[in-house]
Amino acid sequence: MDRERVRVLVVGSGVGSLAVAAFLRQSGYSVTRAEEPDGPRPAGVVVARNGVRLLSLLPGNVLEHGVSSTGMTVRDHLGAKVGEEPDHGIVGIGRDELTRTLATVADVQVKHAVTQLVPVETGVRVTHGDEADYDLVVAADGAHSRVRALTFPKQPVTEAPFVMVSFLAQGDPADRASERILGNGVTLTHVPIGGGLRLVRAVFASAKSKVEVAEVREAVGAPAKGLFDGMLADTLVLEGLVEQIAPRWSEGAVLLVGNAAHPLHPLLDQDPAMTFEDGRALQVALDRSETVAHALAAFELLRKERVLSVHKSSWALASAGQKRSGFAASFRGVLHRLAPSLWPRPAVVLDSGTELDQLVSHRPDLTPLTEEARQFLRFLVKIGQVDGRFDEAERTFMRGSLQESGHFATDEEISAIEDEVRRQMTREIVQPFKDRPMHVRESVLEAGVLMAAASGRIASDEHKALREAAHALEISPEVHERLVADAMARESSVG
Repeated sequence: MDRERVRVLVVGSGVGSLAVAAFLRQSGYSVTRAEEPDGPRPAGVVVARNGVRLLSLLPGNVLEHGVSSTGMTVRDHLGAKVGEEPDHGIVGIGRDELTRTLATVADVQVKHAVTQLVPVETGVRVTHGDEADYDLVVAADGAHSRVRALTFPKQPVTEAPFVMVSFLAQGDPADRASERILGNGVTLTHVPIGGGLRLVRAVFASAKSKVEVAEVREAVGAPAKGLFDGMLADTLVLEGLVEQIAPRWSEGAVLLVGNAAHPLHPLLDQDPAMTFEDGRALQVALDRSETVAHALAAFELLRKERVLSVHKSSWALASAGQKRSGFAASFRGVLHRLAPSLWPRPAVVLDSGTELDQLVSHRPDLTPLTEEARQFLRFLVKIGQVDGRFDEAERTFMRGSLQESGHFATDEEISAIEDEVRRQMTREIVQPFKDRPMHVRESVLEAGVLMAAASGRIASDEHKALREAAHALEISPEVHERLVADAMARESSVG
């Protein structure tokens, strides 16, 4: 293709659309932007490692004024530390700062908002104040995409039962650590963005389109008190979330990217990084193709597996992370504590020596089950079976909670483990953990107790199996009984 003659319209007002425009301009395509009216937007942006790496391909130092986080601490709803992500690799930056920098790099003409799209022989005729024909329209206009609505009018987007509350809070300028708090029906993260400010984002499980900040504050609890006390009220934004993937990512010469195509749960820290990946992938596909149509087909092949996997992982965090009972939140916390002992943390992106083209097409780094993690799953499945069944609610609960800890067991793996453990005794299953430190052994037993309590009670057979497990792990009966009592108390406190 003659790149200067390929006319591309990128639709959107956020940093994702600017990055897409910058990538395409880098290859010499004729790019124009159509700005959509700004809806509510958080005052800061979190860029994950893969996004940081991709922005480094653009001219200049786009993230020059960002703050690299030194690590991510995970706390439960009571404030207890349950895990760490020392190589989190994120950069926090003010939205206005990043927008100005990317706009300078992209350096493209800006049109008014799109009001009509009409397919024509040469591509798409677009009305955006005036009319113009384009060979390709790229929609990077967010989860409530106008282009998506115009392209697929019979499949309207509906909001998921989650509301994101975001604001800036005053903090210690020297503190570069990030934190995730797993609250009661809410998950909150806060990251430094410079100037002593922290971007706070809380996703609250609610069927209402609007929630009161006081509700969110109460659900997070004491661990976030200082953040709400330091809130800058004029930066407060509340927005409903969308989960639905678009029925198709392209229609004719219109392509949806980022949240317009595959909206993510924001606390996976992959928005806007996945939009940057889409922009880079489109750049690569266009550079390697003879026609726009071939490029769009290549783009989908390049991105489908990666995007669907990240989308699924993102919303697994939503289902497992928004637990409303003390019991469920405790099970989630136990898994976080056990994660370093049972399986390595999966990497978000490939190693730095890997070619950058692979970065936008690689399969996600999902760590295979280690033998010790497999043994732990055998124990949980055994506890779920001892009263004569292992129902779908227990299976779903365990699968979702494991995914939220970054571990991805397939249905086939769980089914195979079910068949295997029917032929084993509980004592034999937990025996390999006998030589582990006491805190690991107690966490293994606690996970089993919580699994047994998932149905709202612990059957007599489960009591017996758990006593056998405690004996094999050399855990005192008093500790075992305390764990059972705590689990039942938490299950009865569902909010």
